[in-house]
Amino acid sequence: MSRAARPSDRRRDLVALGLVLIGAGLMLHSHFGMRDLAAGRVTLAEGEWRMNRYNSYSTRSRVGGAFIAAGAIVAVWALVRLQTDRTPEPHAEENRP
Repeated sequence: MSRAARPSDRRRDLVALGLVLIGAGLMLHSHFGMRDLAAGRVTLAEGEWRMNRYNSYSTRSRVGGAFIAAGAIVAVWALVRLQTDRTPEPHAEENRP
């Protein structure tokens, strides 16, 4: 059995969740941007090419995927830390049979 979670464990969980949410937001933004670009609902600046805008959305999507991967790595690290960092409870030796 692992120990009770400390505030530092919860902070690691929040960092992991934040990274995943930022990554998901970036990927959703790029998805909707590419969809609107394909449907012709995007107003381009004078002289701007559609491919440049597509590349921008594509890069944003890859960065979002990297944020999600980083969040997953932090979550696994937090879980491993929680399960392997077993500090003895006070008076644990007294309760042994």
